[in-house]
Amino acid sequence: MKVLTVIDGFALGGAERLLATLAVFGPRAGFELEMVGIRAPEVHGTMEGVPAEAQLTTSSLHTGRFSDPIAVKRLADVIRRADCDVVHAHLERASTIAWLAGTIVPRPTVCTFHHPAREIPGAVTAAKEDLAVFGAGRTKGLIFPSRDTWDSFERRFRRRPTWALLYNGIDLSEFSTEPAVMPEEFGIPPDVPVAAFVAAFHRRKGHEEALRAWPGVLERVPEARMLLVGAGAEDANIRRTIDELGIGDRVVMAGLRSDVPNIMRASTLVLLPSRSEAVPTVLIEAAACGRAIVATKAGGNWEALEDERSGLLVPLDDIPALTSALAQLLGDPARAEEMGRAGRAFAEERFDASVWADRLSAVYAGAIDGVPAGETLAAA
Repeated sequence: MKVLTVIDGFALGGAERLLATLAVFGPRAGFELEMVGIRAPEVHGTMEGVPAEAQLTTSSLHTGRFSDPIAVKRLADVIRRADCDVVHAHLERASTIAWLAGTIVPRPTVCTFHHPAREIPGAVTAAKEDLAVFGAGRTKGLIFPSRDTWDSFERRFRRRPTWALLYNGIDLSEFSTEPAVMPEEFGIPPDVPVAAFVAAFHRRKGHEEALRAWPGVLERVPEARMLLVGAGAEDANIRRTIDELGIGDRVVMAGLRSDVPNIMRASTLVLLPSRSEAVPTVLIEAAACGRAIVATKAGGNWEALEDERSGLLVPLDDIPALTSALAQLLGDPARAEEMGRAGRAFAEERFDASVWADRLSAVYAGAIDGVPAGETLAAA
């Protein structure tokens, strides 16, 4: 069975990293994968990291605007050339284009929406989302990777039999729970408690809130370090806040890194005080590394951990609660380690990539036979 996977682009985002994993596990589950990006390929593409044995073919439509009509024709040409059995579109833009292309070259199509409904406000964004949902509703499956994402769409749109809940998976064999050594260039002394914050520098990720909580943490755990891994539009604001609070000697700016699992394993806990998420890949990876988690009660964060067992959840915009949660675990390494062990067990139960790929294979086979994804997974 050959599946053409359509995605906006090959940037280093959570959805793209998951697809790189699927490229490895797909053949083991009985389907061959080919990928096409809507936008021009980025210089540092996730797919460069896919093992050679996956034999993954990738290409790009080299289009720009959401409404670019040439994208539909080009994707139809790719579907025809690939001679695929199923098309699987990820993210709203790709889903819209894939649905339209599928009307030109008939193929069973399924879609995955990785983000909650109307995550970014605005009339134009809402119109794009409406179009994506309209198109996805006419395919053989609309997959949501979290209950929170499902609920956000169900509040705005009528549920259809094609809707299905399927948690994404990761390759658990790539994540060890053994402690690691922190890279020397960070200048963090050994045995110092570290909160690793791995996220793009965007406002909704909660860097401002984390930094505002940090002085209170240092009052209780003076030697602690916050490690910021990432880059993005909020870089200048983040640096300005660090200077304003006078915490530059206790916050490390690591930039973009390719050794994130190693950094997690060298840290005491992983922090994500975001305002909106599906089920964040970074929290799944943190659990797989056996690290305790501190996160906000936002979006699907709660689906990546068990509160009070594998991590701590705090309310949005509650700086004192965030301060307390961080200080509790950074000041009690034994408790953090216990939570990390529980997190690994939880990841093995919910986020195993082999189970994910097997269930997707069933969805694809069902789509070929005309069975909606919701019915296929309900029967699994």
